[in-house]
Amino acid sequence: MFFFDMAAVFGSIEKWRRIYNGGTNHGTNDCPLCITVRRPTGFMRHRTYCENCPICHAVQWKTGLVIGGCNRTPYTMFVRINDMKYWVNHSEDEWAQARQVAAQAELDFLSELYDDLYCIDQMAGMI
Repeated sequence: MFFFDMAAVFGSIEKWRRIYNGGTNHGTNDCPLCITVRRPTGFMRHRTYCENCPICHAVQWKTGLVIGGCNRTPYTMFVRINDMKYWVNHSEDEWAQARQVAAQAELDFLSELYDDLYCIDQMAGMI
């Protein structure tokens, strides 16, 4: 078996399906994957390190950059859209549509990651 918790990845996909359908995002507090992998950094108790996070590994593999958290994923776009709504004048329907597009991008990203991890897990079981 692979060392990533596939149930946590699947739970994160379910979270983003809820968000896509109008649910609320509570960041790492309601992300099954984040809850599974995050650990306090030690000297900075208010920060966390995403130990063995498959998202961090995927970003590092695709970009060559070692970046913590969900940076350089569609999640960043989702957060920026939520931040921008306070200083850019658009209707609530336009913001809802933008959030839905960003949520779909994160959902697609996580679904692809799940498929990749599943294949790796199956291959590891064959060795």
